[in-house]
Amino acid sequence: MMKKKKHLKVPALAAGTTLVAAMTLMASCSTDYEDQIVYNDIQQPFQQDFLKDTLSFDKLPAEATRHILNLSDPSTEIVGKADYTFQTNNLISVKKSAVGDSLIITSWSAKPVSNVTLEMHIPEADEYIPVAFFETVPAFSRFSFKPSFIGRRNVWKKKSGNFVSFLCPYLDMNQMKARLTSDDEHFKMLQKIDAQWNCSFSNFGWTPTVGESYNFREMRPIYAREWVVITTNYAYMMTTPEYKYVMANFKKVMGGDLYDNEKVPFTAEKYQSEVERFKAKKNFVLGQTSPAYGGLGGGATWGITDWNFYGHYASFSGWES
Repeated sequence: MMKKKKHLKVPALAAGTTLVAAMTLMASCSTDYEDQIVYNDIQQPFQQDFLKDTLSFDKLPAEATRHILNLSDPSTEIVGKADYTFQTNNLISVKKSAVGDSLIITSWSAKPVSNVTLEMHIPEADEYIPVAFFETVPAFSRFSFKPSFIGRRNVWKKKSGNFVSFLCPYLDMNQMKARLTSDDEHFKMLQKIDAQWNCSFSNFGWTPTVGESYNFREMRPIYAREWVVITTNYAYMMTTPEYKYVMANFKKVMGGDLYDNEKVPFTAEKYQSEVERFKAKKNFVLGQTSPAYGGLGGGATWGITDWNFYGHYASFSGWES
């Protein structure tokens, strides 16, 4: 029989394995819940009962799923909105919902990815635990779900062979950590990107009444999708051996050196510092310019005209766009 006690370690198992149980509630669970925690004396070997969720986008409730950057959406849906800001080094992101204990997965990937596992670092277990499996994460999508391990007692067998028992009344992403893993080739390419660019969208003052002479045009989702592709490709390019070779042998490859604003040619050290500067944390605001301009901007502002949004797919002699 099992006796219920509070905050007691479970004695050694009959097989000689020790169950590791925390004396207090795990760091990711508030001490307000401390009196709810019950540890049991167990007179039989413990078994793992942690439940990993298996999810399909198409089978989730309609209110929990949506495709983002829909071609029919107006610019007001995406410009200046925190939910429509993406990071090049975190194109498939995980965050907690503002209300409740759901996790929100947002994919800015232009291609679907398959066989994705969500792992979470639970402080009491002190290792990453696979909490959910997604058959497919669709391109440009957002969905939410509540992990099954929240609000129930869980038993997890650690890599060491020991067991840990824990209960999390709610999600606390300040204490827990989330990461995604997959054997999908496109996913692995995205994971290589280390340029820390935070990108958002803007109309830059455009309104339906400003007229054709205005420098910018409406930043509709159809163009926003292409901006994501352009920045993703550019950021990924900087992870390739070819890029690193060119930056280390620029004069040999290109027939001349780059120069700074004072017309001083780059040194080897300068090329390397520029490689690091390109990837450093930056905020960029993306938009569409008038056809009168191929592009406008500088600093944090990036604006290109309509033909650039499809022209970047072209392959010209000597250039790979």
